[in-house]
Amino acid sequence: CAVDRLGNFVNLNIAAEKLWGYSREELIGKPLFDIIFEDDISLAQTNLLGDFGSTRRHEFECRLQSKDGTSLWMLWSCSRSVDDGDIFCIAHDITNRKELEQLKQEFLAMVSHDLRTPLTSILGIAKLVSVGAFGKIAERPLTVINGITSNGERLLELINDLLDIEKLEA
Repeated sequence: CAVDRLGNFVNLNIAAEKLWGYSREELIGKPLFDIIFEDDISLAQTNLLGDFGSTRRHEFECRLQSKDGTSLWMLWSCSRSVDDGDIFCIAHDITNRKELEQLKQEFLAMVSHDLRTPLTSILGIAKLVSVGAFGKIAERPLTVINGITSNGERLLELINDLLDIEKLEA
């Protein structure tokens, strides 16, 4: 699509019509910001209308609302025309990527809370038993407790490694 200096649509291709559900006639002359999610309007205005260089390509992400009400995450690649100042935009649908990122965050939160926390408690109790905090323990059960402790510590290391990898990626 293309928008003028004020952010009003001046052109829209058929791919945008299909993806967003609006016809050319519905959008030409109207502000792009009318279909941007309210929480993202300020971000979109800054990135679209701000001075990001004469013709340098500029990218940003924000959500827009399709005609049927669906929320779409878009990666915008924009360049300003030197002739008339219009902004030419390619909007890539990254909704699936954003949904996967959200699922990943939920999974990591679950790993951190629902796995690491109880495992830490189990390991603490197993260590207390193995050092005789609850009384003397026979050799055979002590071997089993030591195995639980060893395998639990290995599992805890794997969980921590998984969370560390996420921190590095972030």
